[in-house]
This record gives sequence, C-alpha cells and structure tokens, in this order.
Amino acid sequence: MKLYDYVLSPSCYKVRLMAALVGVKMEIRPVDFHPGAEHRSLEFMALNPAGSIPILEDGDLILTESAAMLPTSPPRLRQSGWAAARRKKQRASSSGFRSHTG
Repeated sequence: MKLYDYVLSPSCYKVRLMAALVGVKMEIRPVDFHPGAEHRSLEFMALNPAGSIPILEDGDLILTESAAMLPTSPPRLRQSGWAAARRKKQRASSSGFRSHTG
C-alpha cells in the first residue's frame, strides 16, 4: 500500500493517522507539492486527474479522496478489524437518537 503524501496536508495526515491507529504499514511517497508542483506532473495526473493529494494506491485500487479512504478502508484495513469496530460504535451511538413521534 502506497500513500502519496505531503507532510503539511491535513488530508494526508488523516490517512497516516488512521493507518497508524490500525497498525497498517504503508510506503510513504513524499510529493513535492509546494513549491515543486509535482502533483501536477503527468505521473500524478494519470493517477488523479484532479491533481490533488492524498493518493492511496493498493494494487489496482486507487483512492484519491481522504474522505473516501477512511470509511472505504482498502482490504488490508478491513482485515485489521478497524472498520468493523467503527461500524459497531456508530450503531451504538446512533441507537440512542431514534425519533419517537406519536
């Protein structure tokens, strides 16, 4: 699993944090975002036409939005149990907010 990363990006930080919390090791590929604008190179535009980071690459799976990376959890993250624990916690917290209208 490879994360194209810019150390000052809050979106990249969220993905690095999630991986650290669940114990998934990732190859970090630093991107010269500023001032180099490496994210606008042909290599990166082929991965993500929007030219944004983070980009998470896991075999044939490429995710380009941190909001999609966190809940989607690529196969290695699903195997860690993180996604199941998260769903269980969400169900428990949402069950107390059911509307009782009469």
